Amino acid sequence: MNVIIVDGHPVARYGYPVLFVGTRFNVECVSNLEDIHDTLMQERRFSIVCIDATFCIQDCERLKYLEHLILDIRNTAGSRIVLLTGKVDAYSIHRFSRLIGQGSLIALHDVGSELLIAFEMVLDGGRYLSRTIEQKVKLVHGQFDLDEFNYKIIALLAEGVRTKNLPDHIPLSINSIDKRKAYIKMILNVEGGSDGDIIREARNLGII
Repeated sequence: MNVIIVDGHPVARYGYPVLFVGTRFNVECVSNLEDIHDTLMQERRFSIVCIDATFCIQDCERLKYLEHLILDIRNTAGSRIVLLTGKVDAYSIHRFSRLIGQGSLIALHDVGSELLIAFEMVLDGGRYLSRTIEQKVKLVHGQFDLDEFNYKIIALLAEGVRTKNLPDHIPLSINSIDKRKAYIKMILNVEGGSDGDIIREARNLGII
């Protein structure tokens, strides 16, 4: 079974094939998303496309490119998709989960013990969430009722975007944003608090 893994770290690219010595997986590693696109354009076929998407979550343009790439992989290559991430805060996991749908998501520090298991499950038609991701998903779903816009508001506030400028980043009116901020404060138990209180509590709870 042919597998292609994209990872920007040379040491990681050297290590991945070692994990699969003696298995049925033939692993090829590349350094960036464009390499995967070029490979697919050559009509080479891979059973699994595995991508370290850690830095995409912090770059809107890279995230959009990743979204289009995943669509291309699904529509033209028919490969199973596995995302790796070094960011395991609730917001990042929420974004990646929406991005890949029923695809698989693995925390980087779970890779050594779980990547082979994940690949086997994915080939059998299953979805794999690594131990760290699964624990975080259960925690977030159990404690917080936040949708995509609420997560985005918290993330933008943490990046230093002021409330009056939030409509420049998300398609909501300032009135809707104020209502959502009030709801977020209620969820985080900082009613009457400031944006700084939202950010602090969100960090304490692992939301950002």
